[in-house]
Amino acid sequence: MRKIRFAHIYLLTLAVIFLALGAIIVLHSFYYDTLFGGVDNKPLPYPEFLHDIFFLLGLLTITSLYCIEKKETETLALANMSLQREIGERKRVEEEREKLILELQEALDKVKALSGLLPICSSCKKIRDDNGYWNQIEVYIRDHSEADFSHSICPRCYFDAQTRDPPSTY
Repeated sequence: MRKIRFAHIYLLTLAVIFLALGAIIVLHSFYYDTLFGGVDNKPLPYPEFLHDIFFLLGLLTITSLYCIEKKETETLALANMSLQREIGERKRVEEEREKLILELQEALDKVKALSGLLPICSSCKKIRDDNGYWNQIEVYIRDHSEADFSHSICPRCYFDAQTRDPPSTY
């Protein structure tokens, strides 16, 4: 239910006053003309269109009130449509945000990260795990991350292997 504004009450009151004045003039004229035959048997000296002016003012006031109501209704309808679009957009953005949060949580669950200090042998390069066992660096990194290894030989090691004398015993 919409609130009645002061301006609406004012316009409605003004319309009633105009219509009532028009009616009073008509009744007053009719009363004196028919019952008393006017003053000295002459009709009352008032402009014949005076009551029409008040009726017209009353109708114009009611029409302006109707136009104001119609304009406000249209304005409210446009505002309502705008708010409905905004609500829909916010819901869509919220759904996208929730979807992104779920994707990030899934990605976070899949991530295995190496952090902290890793005890490593300075000679053979094996790494000691939490249970105290020594593992090859490739095995340890493969087990604690998503990384896989492929073995190759760098040019310097290849050159060193070519220039070294082969071991005499295996």
